[in-house]
Amino acid sequence: MYLEESRVFSNPYAHRRTRTRAGWVTALAFVAAHIPLALLMKQYGQLATLHALGVFGVGLGWAIVGRRPMRVGYLGAYVTGAEVLWRMCDARLPWEFGKYACVCFFAVALVRVPRWRLPALPLIYFALLLPSVALTLVRMPLSEAQQQISFNLSGPLALAVSAWFFAHIKLTGAQLKTMFTAMLAPLVGMACVTLYSTATATNLTFAGEASSATSGGFGPNQVSAALGLGALVACWFLLDERVKLRHKAALFGLTIFLLVQSAITFSRGGLYNAGGGIVLAAL
Repeated sequence: MYLEESRVFSNPYAHRRTRTRAGWVTALAFVAAHIPLALLMKQYGQLATLHALGVFGVGLGWAIVGRRPMRVGYLGAYVTGAEVLWRMCDARLPWEFGKYACVCFFAVALVRVPRWRLPALPLIYFALLLPSVALTLVRMPLSEAQQQISFNLSGPLALAVSAWFFAHIKLTGAQLKTMFTAMLAPLVGMACVTLYSTATATNLTFAGEASSATSGGFGPNQVSAALGLGALVACWFLLDERVKLRHKAALFGLTIFLLVQSAITFSRGGLYNAGGGIVLAAL
Protein backbone atom coordinates (compact mmCIF):
# COMPACT_ATOMS: atom_id res chain seq x y z
CA MET A 1 0.00 0.00 0.00
CA TYR A 2 2.83 2.38 0.82
CA LEU A 3 4.42 1.67 -2.56
CA GLU A 4 1.10 2.33 -4.34
CA GLU A 5 0.67 5.64 -2.56
CA SER A 6 4.26 6.55 -3.40
CA ARG A 7 3.58 5.89 -7.07
CA VAL A 8 0.53 8.15 -6.97
CA PHE A 9 2.39 11.03 -5.40
CA SER A 10 5.42 10.56 -7.62
CA ASN A 11 3.29 10.50 -10.77
CA PRO A 12 4.24 13.65 -12.72
CA TYR A 13 0.83 13.77 -14.41
CA ALA A 14 -0.97 13.74 -11.06
CA HIS A 15 1.30 16.51 -9.82
CA ARG A 16 0.64 18.50 -13.00
CA ARG A 17 -3.14 18.10 -12.61
CA THR A 18 -2.93 19.25 -8.99
CA ARG A 19 -0.84 22.26 -9.93
CA THR A 20 -3.23 23.15 -12.78
CA ARG A 21 -6.24 22.89 -10.48
CA ALA A 22 -4.54 25.09 -7.89
CA GLY A 23 -3.69 27.59 -10.62
CA TRP A 24 -7.33 27.84 -11.70
CA VAL A 25 -8.52 28.30 -8.12
CA THR A 26 -5.94 31.03 -7.52
CA ALA A 27 -6.85 32.80 -10.76
CA LEU A 28 -10.57 32.62 -9.96
CA ALA A 29 -10.02 33.99 -6.46
CA PHE A 30 -7.87 36.82 -7.83
CA VAL A 31 -10.48 37.82 -10.40
CA ALA A 32 -13.38 37.48 -7.93
CA ALA A 33 -11.60 39.68 -5.36
CA HIS A 34 -11.71 42.58 -7.83
CA ILE A 35 -15.51 42.67 -7.85
CA PRO A 36 -15.94 44.05 -4.30
CA LEU A 37 -12.71 46.04 -4.71
CA ALA A 38 -14.03 47.82 -7.82
CA LEU A 39 -17.40 48.54 -6.18
CA LEU A 40 -15.66 49.99 -3.13
CA MET A 41 -13.33 52.10 -5.29
CA LYS A 42 -16.35 53.47 -7.14
CA GLN A 43 -17.84 54.55 -3.82
CA TYR A 44 -14.60 55.81 -2.27
CA GLY A 45 -12.33 57.57 -4.74
CA GLN A 46 -9.49 57.73 -2.19
CA LEU A 47 -9.30 53.93 -2.26
CA ALA A 48 -8.87 54.02 -6.04
CA THR A 49 -6.03 56.52 -5.64
CA LEU A 50 -4.30 54.38 -3.01
CA HIS A 51 -4.78 51.28 -5.13
CA ALA A 52 -3.21 52.91 -8.18
CA LEU A 53 -0.26 54.28 -6.22
CA GLY A 54 0.25 50.90 -4.55
CA VAL A 55 0.31 49.13 -7.90
CA PHE A 56 2.79 51.69 -9.21
CA GLY A 57 5.04 51.23 -6.17
CA VAL A 58 5.03 47.43 -6.49
CA GLY A 59 5.70 47.59 -10.22
CA LEU A 60 8.56 50.04 -9.82
CA GLY A 61 10.05 47.92 -7.04
CA TRP A 62 9.92 44.78 -9.16
CA ALA A 63 11.50 46.66 -12.07
CA ILE A 64 14.35 47.98 -9.88
CA VAL A 65 15.25 44.98 -7.72
CA GLY A 66 13.25 42.06 -9.11
CA ARG A 67 14.99 39.15 -10.79
CA ARG A 68 12.00 38.00 -12.84
CA PRO A 69 11.25 40.39 -15.70
CA MET A 70 7.99 38.62 -16.49
CA ARG A 71 6.59 40.03 -13.24
CA VAL A 72 7.07 43.51 -14.65
CA GLY A 73 5.03 42.33 -17.64
CA TYR A 74 2.30 41.16 -15.28
CA LEU A 75 2.11 44.61 -13.68
CA GLY A 76 2.05 46.28 -17.09
CA ALA A 77 -0.90 44.09 -18.09
CA TYR A 78 -2.64 44.84 -14.80
CA VAL A 79 -2.25 48.60 -15.29
CA THR A 80 -3.64 48.23 -18.81
CA GLY A 81 -6.77 46.59 -17.43
CA ALA A 82 -7.14 48.94 -14.47
CA GLU A 83 -6.52 52.35 -16.07
CA VAL A 84 -10.13 53.03 -17.12
CA LEU A 85 -11.39 51.68 -13.79
CA TRP A 86 -9.20 54.18 -11.93
CA ARG A 87 -10.54 57.04 -14.04
CA MET A 88 -14.11 55.82 -13.56
CA CYS A 89 -13.60 55.85 -9.79
CA ASP A 90 -12.22 59.44 -9.80
CA ALA A 91 -8.74 58.47 -8.65
CA ARG A 92 -6.55 61.56 -8.12
CA LEU A 93 -4.03 60.72 -10.79
CA PRO A 94 -2.60 62.37 -13.90
CA TRP A 95 -4.80 61.64 -16.91
CA GLU A 96 -2.16 59.55 -18.71
CA PHE A 97 -1.00 57.81 -15.52
CA GLY A 98 -1.49 54.27 -16.82
CA LYS A 99 0.54 54.77 -19.97
CA TYR A 100 3.41 56.53 -18.23
CA ALA A 101 3.40 53.90 -15.48
CA CYS A 102 3.91 51.14 -18.07
CA VAL A 103 6.66 53.16 -19.75
CA CYS A 104 8.36 53.64 -16.38
CA PHE A 105 8.14 49.92 -15.45
CA PHE A 106 9.48 48.69 -18.76
CA ALA A 107 12.17 51.35 -19.20
CA VAL A 108 13.62 50.72 -15.73
CA ALA A 109 13.55 46.96 -16.30
CA LEU A 110 15.31 47.39 -19.66
CA VAL A 111 18.14 49.34 -18.05
CA ARG A 112 18.96 46.23 -16.03
CA VAL A 113 19.18 44.01 -19.11
CA PRO A 114 22.89 43.15 -19.67
CA ARG A 115 22.77 43.29 -23.47
CA TRP A 116 19.73 45.26 -24.42
CA ARG A 117 18.97 45.94 -28.03
CA LEU A 118 16.41 48.24 -29.60
CA PRO A 119 14.17 46.55 -32.17
CA ALA A 120 13.95 48.52 -35.40
CA LEU A 121 10.17 48.55 -35.91
CA PRO A 122 9.17 50.21 -32.59
CA LEU A 123 11.91 52.81 -33.08
CA ILE A 124 10.78 53.60 -36.63
CA TYR A 125 7.13 53.67 -35.55
CA PHE A 126 7.70 56.27 -32.86
CA ALA A 127 10.32 58.26 -34.80
CA LEU A 128 7.82 58.86 -37.62
CA LEU A 129 5.54 60.62 -35.11
CA LEU A 130 8.18 63.00 -33.77
CA PRO A 131 7.85 65.67 -36.53
CA SER A 132 4.35 66.37 -35.21
CA VAL A 133 5.94 67.57 -31.96
CA ALA A 134 7.76 70.38 -33.77
CA LEU A 135 4.60 71.43 -35.61
CA THR A 136 2.62 71.47 -32.38
CA LEU A 137 5.22 73.59 -30.59
CA VAL A 138 5.27 76.09 -33.46
CA ARG A 139 1.50 76.50 -33.79
CA MET A 140 0.32 76.40 -30.16
CA PRO A 141 1.20 78.09 -26.86
CA LEU A 142 3.69 76.09 -24.81
CA SER A 143 1.23 74.94 -22.10
CA GLU A 144 -1.40 73.84 -24.62
CA ALA A 145 1.22 72.22 -26.84
CA GLN A 146 2.54 70.22 -23.88
CA GLN A 147 -0.93 68.89 -23.14
CA GLN A 148 -1.57 67.95 -26.76
CA ILE A 149 1.79 66.21 -27.11
CA SER A 150 1.27 64.24 -23.91
CA PHE A 151 -2.30 63.29 -24.82
CA ASN A 152 -1.53 62.15 -28.38
CA LEU A 153 1.92 60.59 -28.02
CA SER A 154 1.70 58.85 -24.64
CA GLY A 155 -0.12 55.90 -26.20
CA PRO A 156 2.36 55.39 -29.08
CA LEU A 157 5.24 55.81 -26.61
CA ALA A 158 3.76 53.12 -24.36
CA LEU A 159 3.32 50.80 -27.37
CA ALA A 160 6.90 51.35 -28.56
CA VAL A 161 8.45 50.76 -25.12
CA SER A 162 6.21 47.72 -24.54
CA ALA A 163 7.35 46.18 -27.83
CA TRP A 164 10.95 46.92 -26.83
CA PHE A 165 10.48 45.25 -23.42
CA PHE A 166 8.72 42.13 -24.66
CA ALA A 167 11.34 41.65 -27.37
CA HIS A 168 13.75 40.74 -24.53
CA ILE A 169 11.66 38.13 -22.72
CA LYS A 170 9.97 34.88 -23.70
CA LEU A 171 6.84 33.87 -21.82
CA THR A 172 5.77 30.27 -21.37
CA GLY A 173 2.14 29.34 -21.85
CA ALA A 174 1.56 29.42 -18.09
CA GLN A 175 3.19 32.83 -17.76
CA LEU A 176 1.10 34.21 -20.62
CA LYS A 177 -2.04 32.98 -18.85
CA THR A 178 -0.89 34.69 -15.66
CA MET A 179 -0.35 37.95 -17.54
CA PHE A 180 -3.78 37.80 -19.17
CA THR A 181 -5.38 36.97 -15.81
CA ALA A 182 -3.75 40.08 -14.36
CA MET A 183 -5.26 42.13 -17.18
CA LEU A 184 -8.69 40.51 -16.93
CA ALA A 185 -9.26 40.92 -13.18
CA PRO A 186 -9.76 44.72 -13.05
CA LEU A 187 -11.81 44.58 -16.26
CA VAL A 188 -14.23 42.14 -14.64
CA GLY A 189 -14.44 44.50 -11.67
CA MET A 190 -15.24 47.38 -14.02
CA ALA A 191 -17.95 45.33 -15.74
CA CYS A 192 -19.58 44.75 -12.35
CA VAL A 193 -19.46 48.50 -11.67
CA THR A 194 -21.27 49.20 -14.95
CA LEU A 195 -23.82 46.48 -14.14
CA TYR A 196 -24.47 47.99 -10.71
CA SER A 197 -24.74 51.48 -12.21
CA THR A 198 -27.28 50.25 -14.75
CA ALA A 199 -29.32 48.31 -12.19
CA THR A 200 -29.52 51.24 -9.75
CA ALA A 201 -30.18 54.01 -12.30
CA THR A 202 -33.40 55.84 -11.39
CA ASN A 203 -34.14 57.35 -14.79
CA LEU A 204 -32.77 55.09 -17.49
CA THR A 205 -33.75 55.56 -21.11
CA PHE A 206 -32.20 53.80 -24.07
CA ALA A 207 -31.69 55.70 -27.28
CA GLY A 208 -29.42 55.48 -30.27
CA GLU A 209 -26.50 57.25 -28.62
CA ALA A 210 -23.89 56.32 -26.00
CA SER A 211 -25.10 56.30 -22.42
CA SER A 212 -23.02 57.34 -19.41
CA ALA A 213 -25.57 55.77 -17.04
CA THR A 214 -24.74 52.29 -18.35
CA SER A 215 -21.02 53.10 -18.43
CA GLY A 216 -20.57 53.63 -14.70
CA GLY A 217 -20.77 57.42 -15.08
CA PHE A 218 -17.65 57.56 -17.24
CA GLY A 219 -16.93 57.92 -20.95
CA PRO A 220 -18.83 55.22 -22.88
CA ASN A 221 -16.14 55.00 -25.59
CA GLN A 222 -13.36 54.23 -23.11
CA VAL A 223 -15.50 51.83 -21.06
CA SER A 224 -16.74 49.99 -24.16
CA ALA A 225 -13.19 49.57 -25.48
CA ALA A 226 -11.90 48.29 -22.12
CA LEU A 227 -14.76 45.79 -21.75
CA GLY A 228 -14.18 44.63 -25.31
CA LEU A 229 -10.55 43.99 -24.39
CA GLY A 230 -11.74 41.91 -21.43
CA ALA A 231 -14.01 39.87 -23.69
CA LEU A 232 -11.10 39.26 -26.05
CA VAL A 233 -8.86 38.01 -23.22
CA ALA A 234 -11.62 35.75 -21.84
CA CYS A 235 -12.20 34.34 -25.33
CA TRP A 236 -8.46 33.69 -25.69
CA PHE A 237 -8.68 31.46 -22.61
CA LEU A 238 -11.79 29.85 -24.07
CA LEU A 239 -10.00 28.89 -27.29
CA ASP A 240 -7.27 27.01 -25.42
CA GLU A 241 -7.89 23.33 -26.16
CA ARG A 242 -6.27 22.28 -22.88
CA VAL A 243 -8.95 24.06 -20.81
CA LYS A 244 -11.52 21.68 -19.32
CA LEU A 245 -15.16 21.80 -20.36
CA ARG A 246 -16.48 23.20 -17.06
CA HIS A 247 -13.90 25.95 -17.17
CA LYS A 248 -14.83 26.70 -20.77
CA ALA A 249 -18.47 27.05 -19.75
CA ALA A 250 -17.51 29.64 -17.13
CA LEU A 251 -15.23 31.47 -19.57
CA PHE A 252 -17.98 31.50 -22.20
CA GLY A 253 -20.38 33.04 -19.69
CA LEU A 254 -17.75 35.62 -18.73
CA THR A 255 -17.11 36.49 -22.38
CA ILE A 256 -20.84 37.02 -23.02
CA PHE A 257 -21.15 39.09 -19.83
CA LEU A 258 -18.33 41.40 -20.87
CA LEU A 259 -19.70 41.72 -24.42
CA VAL A 260 -23.17 42.56 -23.10
CA GLN A 261 -21.80 45.20 -20.74
CA SER A 262 -19.80 46.65 -23.61
CA ALA A 263 -22.88 46.65 -25.87
CA ILE A 264 -25.22 48.44 -23.45
CA THR A 265 -22.90 51.43 -23.34
CA PHE A 266 -24.16 51.97 -26.91
CA SER A 267 -20.61 52.74 -27.96
CA ARG A 268 -19.87 50.20 -30.67
CA GLY A 269 -16.07 50.48 -30.71
CA GLY A 270 -15.57 47.87 -28.00
CA LEU A 271 -17.68 45.27 -29.80
CA TYR A 272 -15.92 45.91 -33.10
CA ASN A 273 -12.49 45.65 -31.47
CA ALA A 274 -13.42 42.47 -29.60
CA GLY A 275 -15.04 40.89 -32.68
CA GLY A 276 -12.05 41.59 -34.90
CA GLY A 277 -9.61 40.36 -32.27
CA ILE A 278 -11.61 37.17 -31.62
CA VAL A 279 -11.74 36.36 -35.36
CA LEU A 280 -7.97 36.77 -35.64
CA ALA A 281 -7.37 34.76 -32.45
CA ALA A 282 -9.61 31.95 -33.74
CA LEU A 283 -7.53 31.69 -36.91
